[in-house]
Amino acid sequence: MWMMFDVTLDFAIKKLLGISDRQAHIMCTGMEFGKKLRLVSELLKKGDVTNGRELLSAVKILQSSKRDALTHGYIASNSSRVTFVYRNRGSYTVEKLEFAIEEFEEHVANMVKATIQFQKALAAGEGELTEFANSAG
Repeated sequence: MWMMFDVTLDFAIKKLLGISDRQAHIMCTGMEFGKKLRLVSELLKKGDVTNGRELLSAVKILQSSKRDALTHGYIASNSSRVTFVYRNRGSYTVEKLEFAIEEFEEHVANMVKATIQFQKALAAGEGELTEFANSAG
């Protein structure tokens, strides 16, 4: 899901800043996901953007997604729980994020809904996103 949304987020940055595909790819290369979300959030707050409220609503949900722990953590699970063990940057600490299986399914479903909401509100066609993704090379 996150990989699917990554290109949409980069495309949103391009669209909101009014820059070229190449400029967007250069700018977004190596930029952390959370920083991209923050940038889009600030651009939406300050601009007169079509569907801006709906886009911002989806961004807020995605900002609370615990993406780093889920995508960069170790998984320790059993038949009733999913646990992500992740290491924090800066001063080294290790934390755990635990979900009951049902909670995790609900969490993922909410993130999927938010990504779909964002994509629809952005009003970018699949062809536009594919063209943008292909322009990276």
